[in-house]
Amino acid sequence: ITSEFAKNKNNEVVWWTSNFQHHNKKFLNNKKYFFEEKEENIETKYLGSTGYKNNISISRILDHVLIAKNFKKKSKMATVPDVIICSWPPIELAYEAFKYAQNENIPFVLDVRDFWPDVIYDTFNNNFILKYLINIFFNYENKMKQCIQNADGIVSVSEKVLTWALSRSGRNREKPNHISNLSSVNLSEISFQNYGVEKKFNDIGV
Repeated sequence: ITSEFAKNKNNEVVWWTSNFQHHNKKFLNNKKYFFEEKEENIETKYLGSTGYKNNISISRILDHVLIAKNFKKKSKMATVPDVIICSWPPIELAYEAFKYAQNENIPFVLDVRDFWPDVIYDTFNNNFILKYLINIFFNYENKMKQCIQNADGIVSVSEKVLTWALSRSGRNREKPNHISNLSSVNLSEISFQNYGVEKKFNDIGV
């Protein structure tokens, strides 16, 4: 929906996503590797992944790790965009997109959709030892705080999700935030951490 909105404003859109479909647990065109499609001015880059059967599982975490690794590799060869709008989760891909945005000095807007990594912790009844081990290997807490605290703008599906994101990351609510139901998101209404980002959106016609 966001891609369609940007496209209708005559922007070129590059959409990075997995070639594995979460809702039906199937690969697109039975391909496990990277491929691209383009329709009008929306280019979709499907990142190679391993897939998974269960929503909360080691196989899903490893799938997300591989997607992030492939994004890091492929993005080095891609045209640098004017702005990045990135969903949370997956954590690994969001973190790589955040680092890419910082390295290229690109405005980064985080779309918080779910309570990750808390969803994973809840699966293990918030067991302290397992939570500690998860962060030793995957560093979720640090990645979450870096992404949410330093995003130039935040959109969220609800007040509840936004409140969770601010509370868990330690981001001050006094920093500009905007809540949008992304089924009818209006990017021109997003408030940003600094005025330069908002000007950038206006300059590129979003």
